[in-house]
Amino acid sequence: MVERTISSMQATKRKGKYIGRPRGSAKTKDQLLKEYPGVVWELREGLSLRKIAGSYRSVHTVQKVKKSLIA
Repeated sequence: MVERTISSMQATKRKGKYIGRPRGSAKTKDQLLKEYPGVVWELREGLSLRKIAGSYRSVHTVQKVKKSLIA
């Protein structure tokens, strides 16, 4: 079973295809900021990441929005 999996992955790589999870976010910075205007507002007000995440999404999402604001 393992041999078949490995040989299939090697054949796929030889064809030039990517194996694994897609990289990065598909959303641009502008799309991300438009999707979460409340998070943007609360970040500018100076609220903590965890407090914002409690009312919206995860801390990771709030961090991505914050990173988009800074860049």
